[in-house]
Amino acid sequence: MAKKDEKATTEKKAAPVEVPKTPPAVKPKGELHTRLARVLAKIERIPKDGRNDFHGYDYVKEDTLTEQIRPMLAEEGISLIFAAEEIVLEDNCIAHVRCTFTLGCDVGEPVVTTVWGAGRDADRNNNRGDKAVYKAMTGAMKYFLYKTFMVSTGDDVENDTAPPGDQGLRMTPGQLKELEKFNRHAALNEEVKKYIERALADGASQAAAARIIAEAKKQIQAFQAKQKAELDADAEVERTEEEQAPPTKVEPAGEIDEDDIPF
Repeated sequence: MAKKDEKATTEKKAAPVEVPKTPPAVKPKGELHTRLARVLAKIERIPKDGRNDFHGYDYVKEDTLTEQIRPMLAEEGISLIFAAEEIVLEDNCIAHVRCTFTLGCDVGEPVVTTVWGAGRDADRNNNRGDKAVYKAMTGAMKYFLYKTFMVSTGDDVENDTAPPGDQGLRMTPGQLKELEKFNRHAALNEEVKKYIERALADGASQAAAARIIAEAKKQIQAFQAKQKAELDADAEVERTEEEQAPPTKVEPAGEIDEDDIPF
């Protein structure tokens, strides 16, 4: 009886389930430049989704840029490796970072690009912050992606008619030095002083810095001209008083006699 039951159990054993085979992934074809060309063909204009209220301009966020390009690179089997090769810190809270970006795939030689980024971080008292290096790396990454993949945002840095700040370029070291020189200058009104302090603390675009510097120079020149006019007026008053004053009469002391000499 036991053998009969064992035989029945064996006969009822389920047949093995066949697992469907996963179709092999389609491997991207071509060398690196061919694959990059396909990525370029897919990229469309990226709208600006960030706003800098202080400097009054719109910009494309780094996340928006990378989220559009990263899937395209992955689809083409292209890797992107970032490295910070050199960091130079300045006393005025600016960091310069030399970054390398390596694009590669399983065919052909990789392409290595070097980009310098600059970032500034300070509080309103001009004390050094801890984010200057990261700002520099973020800027380098954004402009590497912009230029390598020819991303259009509608900006033209050579367009003089563009609203101030739309150019998006950070102020130059020369502009920074001028702002530091003008900071808390006695000739400036409180509004200009406020903008200079904010530019030194939070940074400024080249266009914004140029406007602040131009207004500061205008006020300083007016202040100096007023000072000169006041000095000239005082000098004119002194000269007039000297001309109108009666001449001082000097009585002759007489010829010196030998007895007048005490030695």
